[in-house]
Amino acid sequence: MSNITRLTPYSELVEKVQTLARDNSYSSRDKFKGLINWAYTQEIPRKEDWSPLVASSSISCTARYNTGTVSVTAGDTTITGVGTTWVTGMTNRKIRISGNSNVYTFTYASATTGTISPALSGGSDVSGAGYVMFDDDYALASDFNRFLSGGSLYKYRSGRPYVVSEVSERKWRDEYSIDVSDETTRCRLRGFDTSMNRVVEINPAPQTAIALPYDYIKHLTPMTEYRTGYVTDITNGVATVTGSGTDWDGYISSSYTYYFRMDKDGVGDSSVWYKVASAGSDTALTLSSVYTGTSVASGSEEYTICMIPLLPYEFQDWMIYLAAVNSGIDQNDPSAQGWIAMSQQIEKQCKTIWKNRDTDQNIDVEYYQ
Repeated sequence: MSNITRLTPYSELVEKVQTLARDNSYSSRDKFKGLINWAYTQEIPRKEDWSPLVASSSISCTARYNTGTVSVTAGDTTITGVGTTWVTGMTNRKIRISGNSNVYTFTYASATTGTISPALSGGSDVSGAGYVMFDDDYALASDFNRFLSGGSLYKYRSGRPYVVSEVSERKWRDEYSIDVSDETTRCRLRGFDTSMNRVVEINPAPQTAIALPYDYIKHLTPMTEYRTGYVTDITNGVATVTGSGTDWDGYISSSYTYYFRMDKDGVGDSSVWYKVASAGSDTALTLSSVYTGTSVASGSEEYTICMIPLLPYEFQDWMIYLAAVNSGIDQNDPSAQGWIAMSQQIEKQCKTIWKNRDTDQNIDVEYYQ
């Protein structure tokens, strides 16, 4: 039995599903790694609004800019301002010109010059016209996966939050407003910005600088393991480890929690894990507790370092059974039928605990083999 009683490290989850599926071959390891990560990052998060994955953030909307006047020649993309003070940050904002029904994308050139896309429509030049420049595209949190079910951005009226509805593409087109107003009523998810953050478009675009909060489900990064090189030195009663051919400080990030084991001490359900405190260099590792196994000196022993899930431990058996179900076995096989039943049972219990935030309940699961 593993020495980890709550959150099970990724590699042990993989080995447990291999045992469950009766496929412990080394060649199948990558398949089961992918299946565990699919359950972890995709299948489970999209089922419900699990409270451990709920996070909050907000977008800070930019006030409109309409100082001065503009002139544009029909069919041209060059726009000239009088009395304007345009800045670099206005690139990619939208601009609506008085007397013209289109909305254009602005690109900054100077305080009084820029370009619009597409070219000015219609057969008439625009000279000394009023305009309004606004921003309606905003990047969401870097770990944004999706809005909560039935939720979206929201705004406050008289101290109460009101949802800014996420609408379909058709409804967006049918209800789109070219006006600028702080009564933003709709939004839609677009693509990604240059940093690969999800972008939301809002309408009407705000007239003043306002904040629109939102709750969302976090994106989970796939778990990884590291097994390159060997452990050459580890001593019973000491918390330091020395490696050869390793890149431990390149693998270990402060954003995650990692566990270490000597594979000779047990794998799968027999694993003996030690939490990693830090990686001092490519070949130097410090554990959070002293090593209790048999010392190694001038050796070349295999080891494993891996992440732990960011979901509570109640989800771990569900991940294992989902991975087993998706491993390609005949779904009519009695073992597969048992795995499906166990998966459904755990899902129901996880809903009781984590959808309703009743965190005092425990889930007891016996492995079906």
